Amino acid sequence: QVVSSIPSTVGVHPPSSLLNFFGLFNFLSFDYATIIPFECWIEYDYVDILLVTTIMPIAISMMIYLACKIEISCHTRDAGEKDERTIRTQYYQYFLYLTYLVLPSVTTVIFGMFPCQNVDEQEEDQYYLRSDLSISCSSERYTTGVAIASLMIVVYPFGIPAFYYWQLFLHRDLIRYRTDENSGGRTAEVAAKYGFLYESYEPRFWYWESVEAIRRIVLTGVLSVLSPSSSTQSVLGMTLSLLYIGLYSQCRPYENAKDDTLAFVGQYQIFWTFFGTLIIGSDLLGSHQENTVAILIIMGN
Repeated sequence: QVVSSIPSTVGVHPPSSLLNFFGLFNFLSFDYATIIPFECWIEYDYVDILLVTTIMPIAISMMIYLACKIEISCHTRDAGEKDERTIRTQYYQYFLYLTYLVLPSVTTVIFGMFPCQNVDEQEEDQYYLRSDLSISCSSERYTTGVAIASLMIVVYPFGIPAFYYWQLFLHRDLIRYRTDENSGGRTAEVAAKYGFLYESYEPRFWYWESVEAIRRIVLTGVLSVLSPSSSTQSVLGMTLSLLYIGLYSQCRPYENAKDDTLAFVGQYQIFWTFFGTLIIGSDLLGSHQENTVAILIIMGN
């Protein structure tokens, strides 16, 4: 998700071969505007995309809640079904999976509502939304979009990592001592409900999923509003990638050594992609070498 969003994050228009490669992973980004061609039926702008992208996960969460209630209601009439606690745990896991999957893409769309660019260098007040040049940054439509995005920042980029950390913090002792045979059934109950968030990590790194969520947010959404459409974004992305390479190499938070190695390699893939977009965006090797750089990026991923 992070790698495929890098070209749009740094405002680079790579060769079609690289776009097609990243397009293979659009289904992971939960970008409804690209997955479902709404423009075939209705006209919409970036504010509409923002609304759909941010409200859809909330609507799905409500559907998960209602499905849980319905199954519990059916359970009370059929004593042979799973007990109520098991049902709640199952649907709660569905909710956690949803938050994990939508976080990077929704964050990217939210932060995409802020950067403006001057479309006419001879005029000082010709700023339009970089993500949608039909929206003037001095219009009420832009103000509406910024208000919605500001609210959704609290819900997604701040809310989801904070929610992860709070839930894990409440059960940190059980998570840290989950291998203790005297911990009893309480540990199994926590594992069934929150295991998705911590079972891959060593007990002392019970909080690491929050760190991972923040990493994904910074490399997708936050980076997109820092010096938009400039080489500074790629340089910052490379710097952050190097910092995470050092962090992962020192901490090695995963229980499985192979997962530590995979995470370490993944940070290098991100660094390599940012480096490639810097070369393409700044035209360091000339336009005739863009396809070569694109092929090297694909090979590195």
